[in-house]
Amino acid sequence: MSYYKWDNTLKESVFCGKPRYKAHNECKKNSKDVSYKRLHYLPLIRRLQRLFAYITSIEYMKWHDENCREGVLCHPSYGEA
Repeated sequence: MSYYKWDNTLKESVFCGKPRYKAHNECKKNSKDVSYKRLHYLPLIRRLQRLFAYITSIEYMKWHDENCREGVLCHPSYGEA
């Protein structure tokens, strides 16, 4: 479950009821809650726009499309799946 906007204040999952944070040591009074997992978002569209903005990187970005080999599978991007 991704805790975002309205469910940011919840302490356990709505679906399975598991806690959001790990049980921390009670001896440490000022310790912060530690979540089980973190979600990192990488904005892909902006990165691709920057890569295609430079002439030197355009050649590398279009290589798979321009250099296809018929009948030979030499890279996973050529597979049907």
